[in-house]
Amino acid sequence: ISSTLKDFASGKDELSLAPFRDALKTLLDTLVYNPRAALFMRELAQGEHPLLDHSTNVCYLSLLMGLRLGGYLVNQRKRLPARHAKNVTALALGAMLHDVGLLKMDPMVYNRWRHDQNDADPEYRKHPEVGYEAMRGKIEPSAANIILHHHQRFDGRGFPKVEQEMGAVEPLKGEQIHIFSRIVAAADWYDRLRRPAQGPFRPQVKVHSLMQGGGVASGLDPIVYRALLSVAPPYPPGLIVTLSDDTQAVVTALAPREPCRPTVQRIEGELGDRDLTLGEEIDLREHTDLWIAKVDNVDVSDDNFYAQGANSFDVLAAQSQALHGELGEAA
Repeated sequence: ISSTLKDFASGKDELSLAPFRDALKTLLDTLVYNPRAALFMRELAQGEHPLLDHSTNVCYLSLLMGLRLGGYLVNQRKRLPARHAKNVTALALGAMLHDVGLLKMDPMVYNRWRHDQNDADPEYRKHPEVGYEAMRGKIEPSAANIILHHHQRFDGRGFPKVEQEMGAVEPLKGEQIHIFSRIVAAADWYDRLRRPAQGPFRPQVKVHSLMQGGGVASGLDPIVYRALLSVAPPYPPGLIVTLSDDTQAVVTALAPREPCRPTVQRIEGELGDRDLTLGEEIDLREHTDLWIAKVDNVDVSDDNFYAQGANSFDVLAAQSQALHGELGEAA
């Protein structure tokens, strides 16, 4: 895939899609038949170029969300039989190629954006249309739609502008945006915030805190954001954390309705010691006087967020509401 993208960026007219389709089929098969592998695959998905790294991560997250959102896909793709509505192959391909337009532009456009991450840069804003024109007719329409519309926002603050009914030219919003593009938009934002231009990766809880506090989450489909929380939780199993009582613990189980209150198990002894053992298991939902305070020595006490209602973060409950007609029909 890396060499194929390099050829395309260097001026080769045609992008060979076979390597993408083969790799994505393998990835999809792995996630479907061995879901636990999803916890470890991200470490393997590192390429030679930061744009390839980003595209791979966005593809991976989008696939996980697509698989989690089966019922919602059926609701949002009503014109298709359920079996076809749940097919996420085009989602994976579009996610992998969502930024392909940047490869056909002056490298300075991407380098400048990577430095300041200014989405208002008029040259940067051209890349969805450049990529769409390069791939239109060569991949499935729903995959090409992702390339064109992955920067649209659920609240109408995105780009590019599109001619609407009555002649208005403005961004798409809400369910005007294809569900696949909404999924990739969430994955794109998450990976951008997780991987700042400088410095180490941010802890996952800090990314979600930034998304919620900075207005990003309000620009995402709320059901899709719940799916993102479920596949990229603030505190994934296996994470070593420091609790508010200054003891260390390992996350052992998620709490979908309270993602910042997982179950943890205390670590007895110092990390690296041969006689290290695991001690008391604590469900933080039942011990509200205790919370996760640090991840990798980064203070995250102020980044924790808590449910305001029973189903605030529950993706399954949200999909159930959609299936019972409490959400509108998608375009």
